[in-house]
Amino acid sequence: IRSIGSINYIEKTKEGELKGYNTDGEGYAKGLKKLLERKGQDLRGKKIVMLGAGGTANAVAFALAQRGAKIVIANRTVAYAQELAKAVNDYFSLQGDDAVFAVGENFIADEVKDADVIVNVSSKGEAGKMEGYSALAKAEGDVETNLREANQILDTIPRHCIITDVLLSTKDSPLISSAKEKGFETQNGLPMVIYQ
Repeated sequence: IRSIGSINYIEKTKEGELKGYNTDGEGYAKGLKKLLERKGQDLRGKKIVMLGAGGTANAVAFALAQRGAKIVIANRTVAYAQELAKAVNDYFSLQGDDAVFAVGENFIADEVKDADVIVNVSSKGEAGKMEGYSALAKAEGDVETNLREANQILDTIPRHCIITDVLLSTKDSPLISSAKEKGFETQNGLPMVIYQ
């Protein structure tokens, strides 16, 4: 829990002590694992591009690394992505090709060209000022520019790639919506909640 840096579940032990857990990453990883199993695939060795490096990203990155995924973290503030990558690499002693890699969001287009899974763990697509933005492109400027750039990037992603989002909403995020329109297999945040 200290490595992840956040908790979302507190248990009172028989001894009266409080113990904290973060179940977000486990929930996401289990949901993705089930989806891959239905396709006869395993999470180990899959290239996963994480879009974002905030709170939920920490839990998701640790859970995916524990299962042997090859992770690239892309974030607007590169230093946050680098901190998270270092924390995961240090915790699991990952080096070389197995190490988690961090990039700025200006490298998303390059990294998704050979991705097996893309997961939005950023605030893009959430209710509020970021609601209309896709996580695949920068949120600088207007929503239309962001969506146009995101769709151009979607056209370069391999067809086998699974597009996922940790957001749970009554409507699809812009990332999930545009991925569905282009025929990608998608998964929203519901399995993350179910498998916690």
